[in-house]
Amino acid sequence: MAERVDPSWQLWYDIYDLVNDDDEIAQEEIDCIMDQAEGYRFQMRCCGCEYILQEHNESGLRKLMGWIGSFVTTSNASSVDISTVSMSSAEASSRLSLSQTIAAVWSLPDAAISDEQRAELSKLLSELEKSEGKGKQKVLEVAKRIGNFLFDKCIEAVPSVMPAVIQAIQQAS
Repeated sequence: MAERVDPSWQLWYDIYDLVNDDDEIAQEEIDCIMDQAEGYRFQMRCCGCEYILQEHNESGLRKLMGWIGSFVTTSNASSVDISTVSMSSAEASSRLSLSQTIAAVWSLPDAAISDEQRAELSKLLSELEKSEGKGKQKVLEVAKRIGNFLFDKCIEAVPSVMPAVIQAIQQAS
């Protein structure tokens, strides 16, 4: 029996093969991949990444590959806890992971954030994760550095990063 591969991962593998091949990528291949990715338009619109579908070039393929990897990882790894509070209501909570937040940062448009800023922000987010469990003061210190970095250097990344920072602060309280 043939092994089944998730269609999202299959698209990711197809893009990976194209961008890592030594030959030049034909425009027809790029257009074909982008046409396949149209099925993700709603999900991409929800996270502000719909612009990727307009980039019919190698850079667009690389961004799409990053987004699909993030999407599949996020949709498979995110955890939602539901607790029944009474017969008529429920409470739901979701925990953002560091990898989800970093993936969101790396999928931001190049015009919004440079690769150096992405690397610096990823480093700060790693520090935030390491500071969890070391006390509220340490978490607040790293969160302040992240906030200063975002507001000084890449304001466009605030919506992608701040939910994870807020969550870390709330958990440290």
